[in-house]
Amino acid sequence: MAPLGTIRLLAEPDYAPWSFTLANGTMAGISVDLALLACEDAGLTCEVLPTPYTALVSTLENNGGDAIVSGLNVSNELARKLSPTKPYFKSLGQFAVRSGANFPGADPKGLAGLRVGYVKGTQHAVFIERYFTSSTLVPIASEQRLFEDLRTGVLDTAFADSFRLLFWMNGEKSRNCCVPLEGPFLDPQTITRPLVFLTRPEATGLRDRLDVALDRLEQSGTTAEVFARYLPTSFWPSQTAGAQPQPTQ
Repeated sequence: MAPLGTIRLLAEPDYAPWSFTLANGTMAGISVDLALLACEDAGLTCEVLPTPYTALVSTLENNGGDAIVSGLNVSNELARKLSPTKPYFKSLGQFAVRSGANFPGADPKGLAGLRVGYVKGTQHAVFIERYFTSSTLVPIASEQRLFEDLRTGVLDTAFADSFRLLFWMNGEKSRNCCVPLEGPFLDPQTITRPLVFLTRPEATGLRDRLDVALDRLEQSGTTAEVFARYLPTSFWPSQTAGAQPQPTQ
């Protein structure tokens, strides 16, 4: 627990709800708030430096900061190159349907024969095309078009990132049309990516102190409270929710 000086946290400035710049020039968001609380818990003095997405890794590697706290989807290659903390969240996939729809369930059998939409060329597309071969698969060019086709009834259901669906369903553009279909899905091979903080490989002391702090924030319920500050409705799914469906024969 030796003093480490002021820790410089790098955060993408236009990545709501994870990190964004307020009118007064300060940074806020789920990732920023969690990072600052982790610093406080670990006895560290931290400052947040807004850093463009394309410069996050190079700034860290060139000692322009000490930890990346938002903005990156962490691939296996990046995790080997840098030093990640424990995940503070994992991305999940979710089906949405129009209100009043009565489908047997969010599984290959329950959605057999139904029009399932998703954004083509994404990991969500890989997931759907792997497991839901008995459905009528409808790849869509953009997320905006996907959500609108669900709202207007072109699709029976849409599959997308659970966070983005949550914001859309609770926003004006959905016109209160739609609701989630059962719980979210977790699949580390495709749609699920860990959200972590990243340090340089040699900064094991900083990484370990952040790990301990993230554990304590989660156990105390503080992590859930931070998420609730920025979300339009209750959202704190189990990180083991959504068992992988079995491929249809």
